[in-house]
Amino acid sequence: MAGNPAVFQEALRKAHNLAWDRKWLPAIAEYRRALAEVDDDPLVWISLGSALAEARRLADAKAAYQRAGELAPDDATVLQKLADIYTRLRDVENASQMYLMMATAYMKNREPLKAIQAWRAIVRLSPAHIESRRRLAELLEQVGLNTESAEEHVTVARLLRERGQDAEATTHARKALTLDPQNRQALTINQSLQAPASAPRGLRSLMLPRQSVPSPKLGDNPAQEAAQRALSRLAEVVSERKKAAQGPVGTAPLSAESLIAQALEFQSGNRLGEAIGCYQRAVGLGANWPEVHFNLGMVCLKASRFDEAINELSQSLDAPDYMLGACYALAQIHQSRGRLADALEALLAAMHTVELRSVAPAQADTVTTLYQELAARFTTADQEGPARHLLSALFSLMNDKNWAERVGQLRRGLDTQFGYAALATVAELVGYPNPEEALMALVLSHDLLERQKTPSALEEVYRAIALAPAYLPLHAHLAEVFARQGHIQAAVEKYQVIAALQRVRRESLALADTYRQILKLVPQDTDTRARHIERLLQSNAIDEAIDQYVALGDAHYHLAQLDRAVSAYEEALRLIPRAAQDRWSVTIYHLLGEVYIQRVDWKGAAEVYRRIHELAPNDDKASLRLIDLAFKQGDDDAALRELDSLSARYEQTGEMAALLGVVTDLAALRPKNAALKERMADLLVKQGQGERAVSELDFLGELQLRAGQTQAAALTIERIIALSPPNVENYRELLQQLRAAH
Repeated sequence: MAGNPAVFQEALRKAHNLAWDRKWLPAIAEYRRALAEVDDDPLVWISLGSALAEARRLADAKAAYQRAGELAPDDATVLQKLADIYTRLRDVENASQMYLMMATAYMKNREPLKAIQAWRAIVRLSPAHIESRRRLAELLEQVGLNTESAEEHVTVARLLRERGQDAEATTHARKALTLDPQNRQALTINQSLQAPASAPRGLRSLMLPRQSVPSPKLGDNPAQEAAQRALSRLAEVVSERKKAAQGPVGTAPLSAESLIAQALEFQSGNRLGEAIGCYQRAVGLGANWPEVHFNLGMVCLKASRFDEAINELSQSLDAPDYMLGACYALAQIHQSRGRLADALEALLAAMHTVELRSVAPAQADTVTTLYQELAARFTTADQEGPARHLLSALFSLMNDKNWAERVGQLRRGLDTQFGYAALATVAELVGYPNPEEALMALVLSHDLLERQKTPSALEEVYRAIALAPAYLPLHAHLAEVFARQGHIQAAVEKYQVIAALQRVRRESLALADTYRQILKLVPQDTDTRARHIERLLQSNAIDEAIDQYVALGDAHYHLAQLDRAVSAYEEALRLIPRAAQDRWSVTIYHLLGEVYIQRVDWKGAAEVYRRIHELAPNDDKASLRLIDLAFKQGDDDAALRELDSLSARYEQTGEMAALLGVVTDLAALRPKNAALKERMADLLVKQGQGERAVSELDFLGELQLRAGQTQAAALTIERIIALSPPNVENYRELLQQLRAAH
């Protein structure tokens, strides 16, 4: 439709101006007035959509962008806008479709790098979508980004392994190793697929990295799934026994296999006591197999013989096939007996094992520590209420047919975040209602923040906090948004509240990260840095503690608190023997030297720089400081000895220009020092700068004559004459006069 062009242009101009001033509602009205005249311009529809989106009218913005898409179906900008809107509306399917169309358009236009960004957006929305990750891996390989392609193949392998598709998982793990032979994640997955590791015995000891257990089948909780596996394997044993025997099992000599066969029959007939007796006799005859112990434990549980059940199930904890099921069944028993702490510890051990599948090997120790801290926090006497709530949430999760896949998806979602959000466990997250929705809001807020859409990011994090008001990673992200807005004080106050709660919870890893965030914003907050150091020392994180002591000393130095700066630096030096290697001593001694110089303590400073020379004999800065300090203390001979030593090093390495600069600076500070002038003249001669050398020697001769050093002055004049300056006759005449005077 074509209307009045003048009205169209006037309305469009006003709309753009209003939008520039962020007056969204009147801008929307003007865009609509323009479209009433000309409604087939896709750029105007895009502008209207942007204004509507900023005004939080997302449904209307979607309609505007859809109209723009009808007018310009191949415009990537329109597709990007629609993808943003669908993402904000939590319509993952349509958002992914838009990004897919973008990727297709970019590939058609031979823009593979842009296509890669579109595919990455798709996998952010659906981290567990295997086909999208396959396509992304292929495209990354096509453009030569082999390391990134390997990472995607690793993720695909992990997802496939969680779903029990080990053959395909192995293919992708090997592909990752082909692209990046040093990829440790691919090596670990490949090894685990070839030879699954076994887990140690004991619930708390199960919280150790690198366990490998089968993925639960859909529709079963872990105990049910493990029970089916145990029954199936025992039935196979009995079947093999029947084939090998001459007659029926019952006619063969009494054996463990025949007792197991009887036990299975009694169990199927619900004759629990007789089944238990047969299993126990089979164990006595040598059937000390994890399948027997687990099955016996489950029968004892069904018969309410809880102590026997606990004993048998505990003996199954070191078998990968039965670890999850044993943990779940033990939790059921402990819960029924009112032992909430023991029940929760069992479920946390199971959650830890499953969550480890979705993290990189380098992260395994961190996740393990987080679970150990979580177990310690919730299994104390004063946490009965929260423990009961978390226990209920974990039981509910594990009764979901897709529970293991949900854990993997949530873990990967957490890993897309930074700071405290990454230092969190899925077990704690699922203790809140709608964990997926809360996490998605956090992910979206991070994405908006990275794209500098701070108001929208703030809106998303507030929405997430409304879903899970006590979940600390959300509050940590809110502090990050405050910091990006420039509200430093608000961010610091939020972090301090978080740190106080983390101290109460004894969350050492998360607390350390919170301290780091505070110190990024206010580096001279010496109280927070001191608390951070204390926490690091408790965790035996010696290297970082040394770094923080150095930073603490720097903060005190800049606050003119010199005594405190010295104390901090000295504490750092005392810790160095406990570190794996020394990478700090020389730096710290230099910092101490600067403090002594600020104090005008030349003697103390000289001792520090001599210590540096012991550690690093070729440290030029220490040499220069020692030269200067010796001159300040009136020990010119010591200064010149140090200068000569430095000169020898420079000459050996061919750094003559640098040496000349050093001597020039020293001579400029001490213009009447004849020894410095002489050395400077020597250097100038060596570098072929005769004219400058004559000037310096002339000045040196005057100094010597004024000091009554006639013979020395004569030697200096002889050196000048040897350089043949333009006025050489004047110097010859002066030399004759000096000789005549003697």
